[in-house]
Amino acid sequence: MLTVLRVFTLNYILASDVDKVVKGLMSPLGQSFTNTTNFEEQRNADEQLVVEDLPAYLDRIADYIAQVNTMPRQVVVEAKHPSSQSLRQAHVNTPLITLPSGTKITGRPVRVWYSLR
Repeated sequence: MLTVLRVFTLNYILASDVDKVVKGLMSPLGQSFTNTTNFEEQRNADEQLVVEDLPAYLDRIADYIAQVNTMPRQVVVEAKHPSSQSLRQAHVNTPLITLPSGTKITGRPVRVWYSLR
């Protein structure tokens, strides 16, 4: 039987995490390799999982990877500095969010991203 090589680019999950599951989905002929990035540079490059296996097994592996390699849910919190006119008119006198000491906010909207994963 002929094996096929397929490279999966991972945008939202670590190759080492995916590889653990993929090894359980492979045939006895299959093998996998990871191409990982430096943790510090992780946001700048995608990781890759290279899998060589029989075509039917590769299809199952591709289905699994498509399910787990998804963008995490995020929440956007938008607030304006209390000195902005709109908050004064609304009589908002308490902070909407707590920021680290020394953080400065201008009158422009502030976006805070929080992952729910």
